[in-house]
Amino acid sequence: MKYNESVIMLLRATAMLVFCMACLSQLYGAEYLWRASWGVFPDKLDSSVTLVNTNTIAPINPVLTSTDMILQTPAQYDGVSDNFMAYVFNSVQMPTQLVIEAEVQCVSGYSAKAGRPYLAILFTTGSNIGGLLGIEAGDIYLSLDDTHRQVTATANTDDTNHLYRIEVDSTSTVGSPIRVYQDGVLAMTGSVASNGSPPNWDAQPIIWFGDGTSWAYGTSRWRSFRHNAATIPSKPVLFIGNTPEKLWWPSHSNVLYNVQQCSDLRSGVWLNAFTNIVGTGGTNLIFDTGLRTNQSGFYRVQSGN
Repeated sequence: MKYNESVIMLLRATAMLVFCMACLSQLYGAEYLWRASWGVFPDKLDSSVTLVNTNTIAPINPVLTSTDMILQTPAQYDGVSDNFMAYVFNSVQMPTQLVIEAEVQCVSGYSAKAGRPYLAILFTTGSNIGGLLGIEAGDIYLSLDDTHRQVTATANTDDTNHLYRIEVDSTSTVGSPIRVYQDGVLAMTGSVASNGSPPNWDAQPIIWFGDGTSWAYGTSRWRSFRHNAATIPSKPVLFIGNTPEKLWWPSHSNVLYNVQQCSDLRSGVWLNAFTNIVGTGGTNLIFDTGLRTNQSGFYRVQSGN
């Protein structure tokens, strides 16, 4: 059977579009984004995020301020007690290129092991491979195991919040480049490593941040955290202002959003007020005169895809 040339070209174009969409999905993944200024803890934006907290003495829980989240593990190092606190992302799907960003201040701490920091971002990118960024007073490093560092760089870490960006070129390949930036400036370059002894990384992909080791303790202030290995985009947080009547939320690029309104929460009936609003990757803003005319009501924003 002979196909019309235009039909063949259309089929090829469709196949290429599907292939490209699949590649883009694998390359970039979905984005998880959290900011302390939203007034919620990281695990409230995604039910798959877990706070692992084994502290046995105060302070027990993370603390939210208007700008930061304080994580503090007690000065109770004995090499035996598992006192640590970290947010763990178990439900992740590693893209080809992994990007992690965090705004954080290293306040103070102590570590008994050269490769076990009191402020860390760990990423298992494949079976028993990955990286661990350690941030301590005066330096940052990529860890090989509990006693060895792969590469270290001198950096101001405890004076204020700094933005750290981790880029992994190929998450499935041992030796693939890892670049670490501080405030937009390349600070050091390392590579994806395989497990040493004891192992740093799990059999399945995982991301976590905080103090994740019993070999150290400390205090850190986290302003934001994001990565592009989420299975679905994190839930948006909606802000409402009445002068003028506006609603805004941090959005993910090319995600569709619906803003809904409910007059009585007991009814459970939510009606669409605005639909199919395309996320910009920044702050989405809309205006609703009903904020002034309605005597009472509730709003929420949901991703539409």
